[in-house]
Amino acid sequence: MSNPDNNYTLRGNLTKAPVLRETENGKHYTFLNIAVNSGYGDKARTDYFSVVVWGKQAEDSVEFLVKGQSVSVSAELRSVMGKDKKLHTKIQAEEVKFGPKPHLAKDKEQTAEAEKTDAVKDEPVEDPSPVELPEEYFSNEPSEEPDMDI
Repeated sequence: MSNPDNNYTLRGNLTKAPVLRETENGKHYTFLNIAVNSGYGDKARTDYFSVVVWGKQAEDSVEFLVKGQSVSVSAELRSVMGKDKKLHTKIQAEEVKFGPKPHLAKDKEQTAEAEKTDAVKDEPVEDPSPVELPEEYFSNEPSEEPDMDI
């Protein structure tokens, strides 16, 4: 259970379907890439967050979530030292709630497309402790531009 003083909720839509990954020790994880809208009119903006999800929640997320689906994630912030010897703030999910899916006719197409485009091609990562995350999580650059209309 997370500290109530370090608990944040993100509500938004997935910018791509999650892909199940596995550490060298067999622990499952995934990243939820979430677009969160805020403001309105000429002050409207969209922020993008990458949230790491572990274990059964990761497996369920990969099985049931699709690109464009709304999600609500209760998470905590973690400060971790990267291999670059810099301190990074990361978001780790405590609870993931699934919202409504986008139009059902698109689900099958999106899932099939996600399986083609989001296939994991990288090497397995070392087994991280709860505060050590895979190297890809330390990237300050987004892996790709979100292509979802929000």
